[in-house]
Amino acid sequence: MKIPASPRLTMCRPDFFEVSYAINPWMDPSAWERNPDEFADRARREWDGLVTTFTDLGIEVEVQTPAPGAPDMVFTANSAVVLDGKALLARYLDPERRVEEPHNAIFFESLKAKGLLKEIEFMPEGMFQEGAGDCSWDATRGFFWAGYGQRSRRGVAPATS
Repeated sequence: MKIPASPRLTMCRPDFFEVSYAINPWMDPSAWERNPDEFADRARREWDGLVTTFTDLGIEVEVQTPAPGAPDMVFTANSAVVLDGKALLARYLDPERRVEEPHNAIFFESLKAKGLLKEIEFMPEGMFQEGAGDCSWDATRGFFWAGYGQRSRRGVAPATS
């Protein structure tokens, strides 16, 4: 199987995006509650503009179907670490985000069925790591950087390599 060489991103429409809980210092549900319709409209407009910009640049966008009750699915970088045709699906520390895990598995299976991935692996039980939101491949140096702290745990780094 040949993995496509053209740039490709995953995105998820913000249909259900909202700040309804706080799992980090940057989330403030009370601020969202002051103007939810305006914020939701802005998120949709900005998402549409971003998709247009990417596609105008020749970047292919794979769109994940959003799910009610999973407002943070828009942060698709958190869903997996993808490198060399292999996806290691995230395991979320916070229960609010764990609802995304089955949706992410279905989405990545669809990418595999399209021939965009060779393998899909699951994070070992009890290990928490939030995908490319906490990892990055540095092709220039040949290093795989994996952070840990608030969302990901230190012991998970060997599982991502």
